Amino acid sequence: MLIDGIVTSRFLGSDAYSGISLLAPFSSLVLLVAGIFSTGCSIVCSQFVGQGKRAEANEAFNLSSLLTVLLSVVVIVACVAVPSFVLQLCGVPLGKYPELNPHMYGYLDGYKVGLPAFMLA
Repeated sequence: MLIDGIVTSRFLGSDAYSGISLLAPFSSLVLLVAGIFSTGCSIVCSQFVGQGKRAEANEAFNLSSLLTVLLSVVVIVACVAVPSFVLQLCGVPLGKYPELNPHMYGYLDGYKVGLPAFMLA
């Protein structure tokens, strides 16, 4: 997000930077969900490995990865089908600064492409 802000403000201007800055709650929510999956998977896998159950650890990791990808696909579909509703759920004020909406939707379009990899990382 920091790199996106620097590049955007430098080359696209302050309105574009303001637009993507308003998407910080959305990005934070995605990071929160990814962190929950990551932390839970780490704990469960560590317990299985500590007990010598490598197969179960692999299954837990695979299940966590699959759920993360499925969740990212659900978020992508929601962002494609009803982007304004998704942004409003995340607290983005769409009506307050309508001139920034094109920048927010443009950034959201790019964000959707990398969402599965972002969440898996």
